[in-house]
Amino acid sequence: MSSPCLLRATPLSQPRLREVNISLKASSRETPAPRTSSTGGTKEAASRPYTLMEKEPPVRVGMSISRSRSTPPVHRAQRAESRKTSRGGSSISRKQQDPEPNKLERNGTVLHVPLPVAPAGPPTFSSSSSSSSSCTPRRQRASHPHHPPALFSSSSAKSMKRARRLSYSTSNICFNSILDGRFRQLQDEREAVQKKTFTKWVNSILSRVGCRISDLYLDLRDGRMLIKLLEVLSGERLPKPTKGRMRIHCLENVDKALQFLKEQRVHLENMGSHDIVDGNHRLILGLIWTIILRFQIQDIVVETGQADQKETRSAKDALLLWCQMKTKEYPNVNIRNFTTSWKDGMAFNALIHKHRPDLVDFNKLKRSNPSHNLQSAFNVAEQQLGVHKLLDPEDVFTENPDEKSIITYVVAFYHYFSKMKQLAVEGKRVGKVLDHAIETEKTIDKYETLSSDLLTWIEQTIIVLNNRKLANSLTGVQQQLQAFNTYRTVEKPPKFQEKGNLEVLLFTIQSRMRANKQRVYTPKEGALVADINRGWERLEGAEHERERVLRDELIRQEKLEQTARRFDRKAAMRETWLLENQRLVAQVTHSQTTLWYHLILL
Repeated sequence: MSSPCLLRATPLSQPRLREVNISLKASSRETPAPRTSSTGGTKEAASRPYTLMEKEPPVRVGMSISRSRSTPPVHRAQRAESRKTSRGGSSISRKQQDPEPNKLERNGTVLHVPLPVAPAGPPTFSSSSSSSSSCTPRRQRASHPHHPPALFSSSSAKSMKRARRLSYSTSNICFNSILDGRFRQLQDEREAVQKKTFTKWVNSILSRVGCRISDLYLDLRDGRMLIKLLEVLSGERLPKPTKGRMRIHCLENVDKALQFLKEQRVHLENMGSHDIVDGNHRLILGLIWTIILRFQIQDIVVETGQADQKETRSAKDALLLWCQMKTKEYPNVNIRNFTTSWKDGMAFNALIHKHRPDLVDFNKLKRSNPSHNLQSAFNVAEQQLGVHKLLDPEDVFTENPDEKSIITYVVAFYHYFSKMKQLAVEGKRVGKVLDHAIETEKTIDKYETLSSDLLTWIEQTIIVLNNRKLANSLTGVQQQLQAFNTYRTVEKPPKFQEKGNLEVLLFTIQSRMRANKQRVYTPKEGALVADINRGWERLEGAEHERERVLRDELIRQEKLEQTARRFDRKAAMRETWLLENQRLVAQVTHSQTTLWYHLILL
């Protein structure tokens, strides 16, 4: 397997490798004597293990790698050998051996080290032979760019170890330099994304008071926008900003904002007003992130699903738990973090669909088209929900999305949906209040109707009871008395119960209105319970008087009836007596008439 360092270094290096020439200090005993050729010159450089080179600039692979230290003294025998070899008319010149060497300076000696493209590991150096037969093929391979010649003999093990260490050091320097460059690049990219996201977030807050910023690093330097931002978020009034454009005025305004954050128990580590005024990018981004944590995420409360239980967690964990609870029923959505879990856009669409199913057709979304998913979710959120578009699809659909930027955007969703839920709850509460008010109005209307009907019945009944036109006969009076008794036993009891219900109904109305902190209902004049009670008392008085009158009249009629019966009986007796006397008188008269007739005849 190839080393990451080598894979990273390959695009930055030349397409071919350079010949390795390492100049090292060696003892005179280990240096072989020069061997002359038939032409009177020395043997090729491959017959000896070391070659001393002039000091040249260090090699550049993507970035400069140079180490400069104090130059130690070089062994004189080594230098003499180098000069002797150079003057002896070597068949291969130094320029031919190393036309474009890569050089690394170490301890004052120029090291010519190639950039390896082979797998990482200790470099292998083949021991060179002193015979010309072994040198020839190695020299031939040296002409190929990917086959460096073996320049070390087996007799110099210490020098080989040192060469290995230098090779390792060169590779590590290359790897660390590339990592540092990549790290700085990623850091710059994240800062750019955070700046864009935080700028949009600040504008979404400041839009409530009609303000806006264009550059996060510049527009917060005077402290005025920072004070307004904190006032909108906290709902509190901060000290009035100092007028003026001088640095001292900017420092005072920023210090007021930071002092307010300290009063809110916000920990500002290694941050002062001069950092904001000077436009320190990282500290400004850190300040905005701290504000977001304090005023947007800190007080997130997640309902765990159990009855009457709520759990307060850390800002990040609570928000992550909320997202997981809202999207747990959706396929292809598995939120584990605030980076890679949002790259395909399915999580954003699931959050919107959970609260507003009419805005997103979740079944038509595909994970294979993340850019479309992200763009669709962001557009729906901005156009239909009013959530400001803090991110762009390219900010999320990347290898390493910025966690803070995604958290900031998800927090906007959380607050919108929480507000929507709160409005729904408040709507239900208002609905209940309205229902109670409507029910109360209906109850009041019922009370007024029943009380009016009862009072009307009482008045009409009193009029009837006060009527003194009684029958002039015992039978008539008895019928009137029977009707009165029917009234008392049949008609009056329901009205008495209705009177009690009216009292309970009025008490219920007034108690409900007190519980709802409403103005207590008071019946209009004449419909009060006291008025009904007074009318009822008058009714009972008229009823009692009616009964008394009927009783007296009944007694009188009974007496009259008895007198009439007695008169009739006496009249009948007198009539019988008269009739008997009349009969006797008639008989006497007839006798006298007959006597006188006979007397006359006589």
